[in-house]
Amino acid sequence: MSTDFSPGKTTTVEIDVRADQPVRHYNVHLPVDYPNNRGHAVIFSFHGHTRDMTTQEDLSQLSQQGLLINGVGIIAVYPQGIIGTNGGTAWQGAPYSSPHVDDVNLFDFFLFMTSIIHHIDSLCKCNDLRVEKKIVH
Repeated sequence: MSTDFSPGKTTTVEIDVRADQPVRHYNVHLPVDYPNNRGHAVIFSFHGHTRDMTTQEDLSQLSQQGLLINGVGIIAVYPQGIIGTNGGTAWQGAPYSSPHVDDVNLFDFFLFMTSIIHHIDSLCKCNDLRVEKKIVH
């Protein structure tokens, strides 16, 4: 999987969160104005049943050039669900989701990583990635 992040592009990332969980994939889209001297919102967009991360990127339109929050482009993250008991992709909690997949742990991992990036950024005063954690339900 590529880890060549470029402004205005979508990159596929592979992560191995825990030994008892399957390897996970997600797409990350960086805005064309990344990096700059302002923080960027990070938005997670989850696909629906039987869909995938690429389709979700197209449907959500969060990777469109020119889409701004507070005058700055957004970082869009599109996680990939796991094949469930009926053969379609699903997320934990659905009756047809894989019984052994922990999607809550996956999202906790994403939040943990954004917190680490924010902490490192605040220590080194880098402009690469500033994350302000706001959870909207």
